[in-house]
Amino acid sequence: MKNVEHVSSSEKELVHNLPNPSSKGYSLWLAAVYITSFMAGMGVLAMPHALAGTGWFGVILVCLACANSWYSSTILGRSWLILEERWGEYRGKFRYPYPAIGMRATGRPWMRYVVSVALHVSFIGISIVYLLLSAEIAESLTNNYITLEYKYWIIILAAILCPLSWFGSIEEFWFAAIGALATATLACVAILVAVLLQVPKETLPTYGDTSFSTASLAFGAILFSFGGAFMCPTIQNDMADRRKFHKAALIGFIGILLLYLPVTVVGYAVVGHSVPPNILDAIGKGTLRTVIEACLAIHVFLAFLLAVNPVAQELEESLNVKPTFNWKRLVIRSLIVGLNLVVAYAVPHFDKILNLIGGSTFTLLAFVFPPIFYMLLVRGEPLESEAREISVLEKLFLIQVVITGVAGGISCTYFAILDIAQAIS
Repeated sequence: MKNVEHVSSSEKELVHNLPNPSSKGYSLWLAAVYITSFMAGMGVLAMPHALAGTGWFGVILVCLACANSWYSSTILGRSWLILEERWGEYRGKFRYPYPAIGMRATGRPWMRYVVSVALHVSFIGISIVYLLLSAEIAESLTNNYITLEYKYWIIILAAILCPLSWFGSIEEFWFAAIGALATATLACVAILVAVLLQVPKETLPTYGDTSFSTASLAFGAILFSFGGAFMCPTIQNDMADRRKFHKAALIGFIGILLLYLPVTVVGYAVVGHSVPPNILDAIGKGTLRTVIEACLAIHVFLAFLLAVNPVAQELEESLNVKPTFNWKRLVIRSLIVGLNLVVAYAVPHFDKILNLIGGSTFTLLAFVFPPIFYMLLVRGEPLESEAREISVLEKLFLIQVVITGVAGGISCTYFAILDIAQAIS
């Protein structure tokens, strides 16, 4: 491998004995909250419909996607620790850990930009999904009082969210992470109760009627729902003790699965193959639905800010914009929200954007790059250091993660593009 600098075993021992550079940072539990809150609200509304596209086999796919994403997060954490051991510039706070992992693993500077572009597309895609979801929720919450079309709500909410994006960095949003997790949890519990209350009103559900195209699109939604692993290097970099990240990842993904799986299984079991793209559409109007929509509205607002912020910060740094409140920041972040608005208005279907992003950049960042980068970093261990080993069983699992991601990503992206083209035409 090219461009790999060697450190002696004595230097490596010194690194291990250094005090943690991030003595002030997230605790293990707060890091787990960030992981869960970032992913918990992404796909819960679409997951029952995803199961309708795959049939009951989709439950296995959900569990597999969760396991693969968790392990990808874990090895990204290991990869960052390798970078800290070998290169001194990474031992302090570093703003773009994932692109740095890609560059050092491959030994190619251009890989940093490939990863960075994929991250930006993913963050923008997430924020578009959240904007569309918030517009759908706002229309549903207010349709008893005012008559305002869905497309106008997209504009109104973009205008409200725009000034909120001007303030602070993601480190200052700890309250947003806790709030997003609390509201997502309440929404999931309320959805579960509401769907179960629908049982006497529902006709006998039917299952099946799946195809390769529906299964591919459904798998994209599942990958999207568990595809937030790319955020993990940034979360780890802000921890007080980065070596505990694997524990935070395990706690975080257990929480995600506990939130997703009951809603997914019960939603599909009660409604069957006709479950809509948004499970809320299967729940009758009433107090419980209003509570769900209010929780999701708060969650989406907070999650939108978490998704937009990293893109804005990197653009500001590349353009040498000072990290203070100034007019350049206002212009850049307003343009980012404006881009979200244009795409959301052109394709006002959150499930279609979700499928496209889930099958493309999410898959690359969460299921393809992490195993490849980790294996390259371990293979490139300096001769003087204590070599790490990847067992045959672990290597087979890593290869499975890549193959599953590539297969699901290609098929989902293809059908998602066709689906969007049909919606636009």
